[in-house]
Amino acid sequence: MGDRPPGVGRQAGERVAAKVGKRPLRPVQEAGHAQLVARPCGEPVPGGHCVIHGRHGEGDERHHIDGSQPGVHAHVEAQVDPPDRLDRHGAGRPLDVGPGQSEHCPVVVGIGVHVEQGRPGGGRDGVDRRPVASLAHVHHTLEHVTPRLAQVDVGLALPQYDFSVPGESPLRWETLIGWAERAEALGFRSVWLSDHLFLDISRYGAPPGDHGCFDPLVALAAIARRTSSVRLGTLTMCGPLRAATMLAKALATLDVVCGGRLTVGLGAGWYEPELATAGLTLDAPGVRLARLAESVQVVRGMFGGGPFSFDGRYERANEARCQPRPVQRPAPPVWVGGKGDRLIDLAGRHADGWNTAWVWDPEDWADRALVLDAACERAGRDPLSVTRSVGLYALAGEDEADLRRRFSRLQELSPPGVLDGVELAEWRRGRLVGTVEQVGEQVRAWEALGVSSLVLTAGAVPFALGAEDDVVLLADACRL
Repeated sequence: MGDRPPGVGRQAGERVAAKVGKRPLRPVQEAGHAQLVARPCGEPVPGGHCVIHGRHGEGDERHHIDGSQPGVHAHVEAQVDPPDRLDRHGAGRPLDVGPGQSEHCPVVVGIGVHVEQGRPGGGRDGVDRRPVASLAHVHHTLEHVTPRLAQVDVGLALPQYDFSVPGESPLRWETLIGWAERAEALGFRSVWLSDHLFLDISRYGAPPGDHGCFDPLVALAAIARRTSSVRLGTLTMCGPLRAATMLAKALATLDVVCGGRLTVGLGAGWYEPELATAGLTLDAPGVRLARLAESVQVVRGMFGGGPFSFDGRYERANEARCQPRPVQRPAPPVWVGGKGDRLIDLAGRHADGWNTAWVWDPEDWADRALVLDAACERAGRDPLSVTRSVGLYALAGEDEADLRRRFSRLQELSPPGVLDGVELAEWRRGRLVGTVEQVGEQVRAWEALGVSSLVLTAGAVPFALGAEDDVVLLADACRL
């Protein structure tokens, strides 16, 4: 992280001295950073003083400037991260921004100037002339703040299955909800659960066998009561298992319970064994996609409160009501998940967002995004109106040696057969894998492609985890 400049990252309330040059400085807001520029001494500073707002409203660090000019008393009030955030991120990150902001938002630095009545020039004019220290650390802080990647919503796929946490089967409820709380504390913007009755992960190389899991709607409702700001998402609900009107009612209630933090992901269903146990059949892809298109329309229509009617081939509603309505206005965002042309065309016509996971090369994904652009244009929609989300396996290391060590540990902790004989060089392709610096660069590359949401799995199979410190380092690499 490097050494911090003197006076930066002190405990809340500590005071340090600084000085300015011949003229006091005024604040200027610019995209990406704050800059101090000179203002003529006789020109007033609007507002008297400003505050640097950190992510949290708590904590307060003030730098006092004394004797900056005969007849002038100036001070800077700055509010930065409290000690708990400085401890986690390190001293190299003294300034922060709030939820929903990014490195492109203004950071406001205020220099308050109080002009006293006194004689100009030197001499005994009643102005306090105590010795001053350098203001260089203020300039350093403002010009060298570590870039944040907050424009991308980085979320965590929570451990949900009996295979999700090494050495824990069946998965304990306390583990799942504990990780939701931990993700929020680390700065992840969203947490996600999938929708299955059970799951066999032999398709990933593991031995065959059914693994139990927690229901996503019930689990997210409980998580809502133990968290306060992190968004809650489904990735994705299995359409064939749930009638759209009943699903909309449950989702609307969940949005009320969580205070408007819900993102709805809907899918066409793909896992035939669970459908068979429910007495259902796995229809042809075209049928499942047609049903999904109707489900999206019914869910979105029901979110309006009703009465809502819909007469489709697979889904119907007859003056259905959904009260109470969701908290979010106009409604919780409804995404669809998948990668085929017909699914993406569906997203362009009906959905608020599109997700695809878990292994993606940026160039291949960009080709899929062009399909979405064309679908939106055919539907008369602005392509930017559809949120683009990518799910990725993720692993970060402090350096290449540490990355190799962490990958070897992940091989040992993953279900048998999943990473057996796999080399790091092979596994990192199509995944968010690298040193802390490389992962940050990859996040920026995804952002440049138009991705506004990344959902990370910190394990070798979806909704699984390796080691806890891997998740912590990922949060640091993504600068959460």
